[in-house]
Amino acid sequence: MRADVQALLPSMQQLFALKRIVGRKLSGSTQPGSFGVLGALSRTGELRLGDLAVMLHVHPSVVTRQVAELQAQGCVERRCDPDDGRSSFVSLTPVGRRAIDAYIHRAEELVAKALERWRPEEVSTLTSLTRRLGQDLEAVVTESAA
Repeated sequence: MRADVQALLPSMQQLFALKRIVGRKLSGSTQPGSFGVLGALSRTGELRLGDLAVMLHVHPSVVTRQVAELQAQGCVERRCDPDDGRSSFVSLTPVGRRAIDAYIHRAEELVAKALERWRPEEVSTLTSLTRRLGQDLEAVVTESAA
């Protein structure tokens, strides 16, 4: 198994590097990391800032900075938690919805072009295995952080 992992790691490193490059290419004037915030809010709806940080596996200060930038751009809005004045909720605005929808559309076009020569069953296998690897890696990272 160790040799398999050693063979896999360079491919994963290449994908991680490409993810950063693609994120910069697709993000336009918005910081690429901010699309993680927009995507999470798109999937879940309104969230507390702390819950958003946990979901994105980043320090709360990172989310606070990204939300402030997105708020200045009109992409998100914050409101105080009526039950806890120290906490606030953040949600997408229509501008934010359009931004994340456009980002996702550009990403889909890019990936579709990269997969043009792939057979449907290969794409299905990749999707299944990538989802499984992501879930298993998250579980291991979460366990080791506890």
